[in-house]
Amino acid sequence: MSAKGPLSRRSEGIALAVLLQPRAADSRLVSVETAADGTCRLRARVTAAPSEGEANRALVKLIAKTLGVGASRVTIERGQTDRRKLVAIEGDPDALEDKLKPWLEGRS
Repeated sequence: MSAKGPLSRRSEGIALAVLLQPRAADSRLVSVETAADGTCRLRARVTAAPSEGEANRALVKLIAKTLGVGASRVTIERGQTDRRKLVAIEGDPDALEDKLKPWLEGRS
């Protein structure tokens, strides 16, 4: 998760750096954004409020649905109380990366 992009491959899946926007008009993955420090994150919007973990649960459901995996295979590893999150997704890294390509390449 650097200037190369928000995705890093792991033996058991991938890790995805996400910037979450709660209370949005719709729930969707948007595009990759690069911060001033060079950190890349995939921007995600959810309609849920950021209280009592609602926005985090909505993010997990959104990523699971987008990637076609069960919600139990998506875990927020870091950033439970922050907009900047590190999300782990279990599964075949190649297949998961392929499903994310439209957003990673700015074609969403």
